[in-house]
Formats: sequence, C-alpha cells, structure tokens
Amino acid sequence: APEQGWPSIVFNHGYHPDPPQYGRNSRGLNDRPGDYYRGVAQALVDRGFVVLVPDFRGHNESDGLEYTLGKNPFSYYARDSVAAFLAMDTLAKLDGSQRFMLGHSMGGQVTLAALNTLGSAVAAASIWSTMRVPTELLMPESFDSPLLVLHARDDAVTNVQGSEALAQTLQSQGRKVELDVYNGSDHLFSGEQFDEAIASSVSWFTSNKN
Repeated sequence: APEQGWPSIVFNHGYHPDPPQYGRNSRGLNDRPGDYYRGVAQALVDRGFVVLVPDFRGHNESDGLEYTLGKNPFSYYARDSVAAFLAMDTLAKLDGSQRFMLGHSMGGQVTLAALNTLGSAVAAASIWSTMRVPTELLMPESFDSPLLVLHARDDAVTNVQGSEALAQTLQSQGRKVELDVYNGSDHLFSGEQFDEAIASSVSWFTSNKN
C-alpha cells in the first residue's frame, strides 16, 4: 500500500432487468460484478484504487428482491451504497482523504442520492450515462463533492439531455461540475472512449482529494 493508504472507490452499478441474474457471467455462474462491469472495476484497480462494487438489495444472491419491484427502488439502493461506503472504514490501509464514488446509468442516480447523505466524506464523484436525475436530488445544500458527468451524445438507453440538464443545474448552484459529451452511442463506453472515461475519472479523483 502507499504510505498514506490506498485511494478507494465505491462503484454503483446500473439497472438490471432481472436483478437475481446481476453479476453472473456468460455461463450463468455467480461471478460478481459479472462480465458487463468487470472491465470498469479492473481498469480502476489497475490504476491503484481499491474498488468496492456492492450488489444492491435483491441483486445476485442478496436479500430484498421485493424492493426491486417497488416505487423508486434506487432510493433503497442509495442506502446500500451509503452502507458500503461506510463499511470501508473496516478495511485496513485506505486513505480517508481519497474516497470516491462512480456510478453508471441508474447508478448515477444512486450516487447523487448517496452524496446527499455522505456529503464531503466523498472527495469527488464521477457518473457515466446517468438516468435523468429527479430535482429533489439537486438541492444546493445537499452535497458539495466535485462531480464529473460523462455521456455519449447518441446514447439510446439514457438521453444525454438528462446529463446536460444535471450539469447546468449544478453549475447554476455554484457547484464544481464538469460535463464531457462523447461522440457515439455506447451506453457503457468501449474502446478509446472507455479508456478516455477511465482516464478522465481517475484524473478527476486524484485532483479532488479531501
């Protein structure tokens, strides 16, 4: 470990149409975080971060499937994200000034809701291809963590206008936020855009320590 401890990231996963199948590989075996998200976690680990990817309730073999069927399940997932973030206190050799969050798609909503609770404990956050964010998550007094927002211009799963509106609202509130819109349609970035998204997020994290 570095002398000051490892920097760490809680990675909030996105929506899965069949939550018990989340985190299973192409052979159907339990292999969290599954083929879809493994590249994200591995790329961050390769750059020197401890990465915690929690299953939200009802996903994979976690209890709470009934919550995935209710209204606004992401609000419950945010509680799971907060719990995961706080649980990192039990891990040895982490740097308390370098604790971050990254969320993809629905995980963008989850990340913002978690920031409302955790506040400045999260040194910075990055959200990719987020779902449109409810206005109640954007109250000026809720959080002050610097936020990086990444989206593909022609993403057909989540509309880029949601990210643009989010960045505009936060900027009008005086928040530290940066929006990068990539050409293309990948909901989860691939190729050069994936490498750029990882590099941008890592740079954002390392330049925004507590």
